[in-house]
Amino acid sequence: MREPEITVVIPLYDGAEFLPETLDSLAAQTRRDLLRVVVVDDGSHDRGVDLARGHPAVDTVVQQPNRGVAVARNHGLSLARTRWVTFLDQDDLWHPSRTERVVARLTAEPEVRLFATTEIAFGLEDEREGLAALPGALGEWARVHARRESVLEDLSEVDVSGSGERQALGLTELLAGPVLVTTSFVAEADLLRHAGGFAPHALAMDDYWLLVNAVRLTPLVRVDEPTVFYRVHLASTSRGTSLAMPFLTSALALRHGGVLPEDPPGPFHRHLLEEALGSSTYRGSARHRRIVRHVAAALFADGSADARVRRSEVKRRLPWVQAARAWLRSD
Repeated sequence: MREPEITVVIPLYDGAEFLPETLDSLAAQTRRDLLRVVVVDDGSHDRGVDLARGHPAVDTVVQQPNRGVAVARNHGLSLARTRWVTFLDQDDLWHPSRTERVVARLTAEPEVRLFATTEIAFGLEDEREGLAALPGALGEWARVHARRESVLEDLSEVDVSGSGERQALGLTELLAGPVLVTTSFVAEADLLRHAGGFAPHALAMDDYWLLVNAVRLTPLVRVDEPTVFYRVHLASTSRGTSLAMPFLTSALALRHGGVLPEDPPGPFHRHLLEEALGSSTYRGSARHRRIVRHVAAALFADGSADARVRRSEVKRRLPWVQAARAWLRSD
């Protein structure tokens, strides 16, 4: 049986700082011969395009006006000529064994159309303190830290065997909240096209809605084998507050459409509500506070939203109360 080839789509926007390491991680794959790398530049202003064109791992470079990451990903999807396609962000990396391991899984289970692995979040050693000071849990997400001068070398030594646990995830699991990062799934290109592609209208969640639609057609098989390295750095844009309101309002639409399976919504929804309540926009805008309260009241029909809003207001106006509670818990 012929081994499957995979198109790797890399959306690029002002990513010259990290792109070389990302492409080097593809060039270092033990089965580089099975990859077809497409870089889609989304109107960058730096040298990223030139770096991509001059890199031996890249097969195709295309440019488009700045239309956002979802459009760039869809552009790359339209150019895929292999059965399988995957997406890699401009600052994330692959373990050298990823292609070989993924191909082995796809070959062993030919009925699978949508496959994913787990991932490992990493940061740079010299940014450890700065990351810890970031709001929310972003800085704490990094499980490993690499030296700036030897990122690929350090990460190639990380144990990525995982537990090998296999899960088949369906619509119920996906509607409860995101289950993976964009760079961790591999899919049939035609499946993603039939599912409607990435959603340009959905800020910070274009990939999530694509997967929700895809699992209506086939299960998502996820294996605990963390061969993707998700970079967490001081300029990271994956902050909870950028995702909170788009996701909560979408969840609200699903509730009133009768397809949100959990009542009340689950832990992920509650986490995003806390992110929205704690954001600087919420604290600084009366209009935003009204919107958040209305969304929360309609989404959390059990009334739990009111208590969460009140607690958030207490934290904001009386920070010493929160400090006292933290002290009592630690005593």
